Amino acid sequence: MKTQRQASPQSAELPHTEPKKQYIITQTLGGVLRSLKATNLIIPSAERIARGEETILSGIRSLTKDQNTEVVAIPMDEQCDKISAAVHKVKKACPTATIVSTAPLLSFENGGICVEMSRIVDLQGKLIGIGSRPGHPSIERQLARHDRMIQEQPVIVAEDGSFTGSSLQHLLAKLQERRARVQAVVLGILFPQAKEAVRKVYKGEIITCYDFSNPTDWMPSHDFVPFTPNAGRVVGFEFGANAFPIYLYDGASICMPYILPYGKPDDWASLPPERFGLRNFSLLCLHLAHDLFEETERLNEKHILISDVWDTRPRTSIPISPMLSGLDGPLDFSDTPERITRLLHFDMEMFS
Repeated sequence: MKTQRQASPQSAELPHTEPKKQYIITQTLGGVLRSLKATNLIIPSAERIARGEETILSGIRSLTKDQNTEVVAIPMDEQCDKISAAVHKVKKACPTATIVSTAPLLSFENGGICVEMSRIVDLQGKLIGIGSRPGHPSIERQLARHDRMIQEQPVIVAEDGSFTGSSLQHLLAKLQERRARVQAVVLGILFPQAKEAVRKVYKGEIITCYDFSNPTDWMPSHDFVPFTPNAGRVVGFEFGANAFPIYLYDGASICMPYILPYGKPDDWASLPPERFGLRNFSLLCLHLAHDLFEETERLNEKHILISDVWDTRPRTSIPISPMLSGLDGPLDFSDTPERITRLLHFDMEMFS
């Protein structure tokens, strides 16, 4: 009688496991808060800011713990150093090249041109296009200032990363319109869908500094923290084929950070859409912003008003919330003489 042969441990079929997804965070909070020093403010210590970065990481890890996701943190200085080293290597073969970047720190470190551009959303948070960052002329006018340099010398485009490819594709198309010869594109992080978009307008060399096997999203940490410079998506309007920021009566700009009650963290930042988890993460970030500005008030021995920080470079925009609009009387925007910690406390109270 034949007996059934048992599978040995070596021949047993291993259970199939999905590869871990990677959610990438560039730790930019310290870098953007340093912009406040130009307004003569003392900012919280590096240790306090590092704790803030860890708060954001732990919040995202908590949100994604059941999503087979690894949260990967990249310090901003490390990312900039890697990109700058790659740019330097390309420039050895092309020493006359002009560096063009939409990242202020990269353009500054490499002695290049910074094109101040941003995604623009309408008052409901719908993406309407790519436009200039607040406080800057249109993208066309920015590039026109450097026409001679762009047209007479090769160009190296340097970016911290590209998720959808829309901003990079837009920049490359604008450079092509001005007959620029793009020698190479150097990026910190490049997502597969972004590479496809970029290849529609550019067939040359692309160099990436980080390689991730299964990336799900990439976010700068400061985008989760209201009232930090350059946080969130700029709110603006369409004018013909272009998009422009909205400015209030005193020149202040408005934005939607990537947390509730302002923006759409599930859609914009690929966070799990479970409402309770998003609410808790958003409150965590609101408390972090409040604590950082409370510490800034203590260090400077005065209340910190919007007017103290709005004219930074990059700009600090006033966060707005379609979710809270009109809940406390007539709809209006915050004013620049208002105290930031008071506004954050109000938003936390209304949201919770």
